[in-house]
Amino acid sequence: MQLRCTVVAILLVAHAAHAVSPVQKVVELLDECKAKVQKDLDVEAKAMEEYTTFCDDELKDKGYAIETAARSIEDLSATIEDAKAQIVELSDEISTLGTTIAAKNKELYEATKVRDGAHEDFVAAEKELLTSIDQLSRAVAIIKRGMSFAQGSKAQKKLSAAVAALQGIVEASWLDAGCPAK
Repeated sequence: MQLRCTVVAILLVAHAAHAVSPVQKVVELLDECKAKVQKDLDVEAKAMEEYTTFCDDELKDKGYAIETAARSIEDLSATIEDAKAQIVELSDEISTLGTTIAAKNKELYEATKVRDGAHEDFVAAEKELLTSIDQLSRAVAIIKRGMSFAQGSKAQKKLSAAVAALQGIVEASWLDAGCPAK
């Protein structure tokens, strides 16, 4: 059976070989090759067109990105320059304020020294006045007791005048030294 199939196949090929000439076969093969090449060229042309479109789009995107980045760089450079100017200005202000603070601290120290000295003077004067008031009050009490023993209106008048004078001194010691006299 195999033999039969082989014979039939050979007959078919021989018959086909008589029907189509070798030139026609070459032309058919060239047409097929041309069609295949054309199909490949169409696919390549479409791929190239897509790639070209992609490249153009990327070129535009990169161009916009570069322009945007350049603007951002300019803006940031301007911000940096502004910040540098502010640094210089604020450094000068800090320096000035530091000098002012030092002067104010010196004034405060001097005022505190003056106040401490005045306070010491006040405490000493107050102690002296309190001592004087205490002594004068005792003197008035002693004089009043002595007046009761004094005889005669002349002696009593003198003692009354002395008591009144001492009483005036005691009352005057309570006046504020900072108030002007009337």
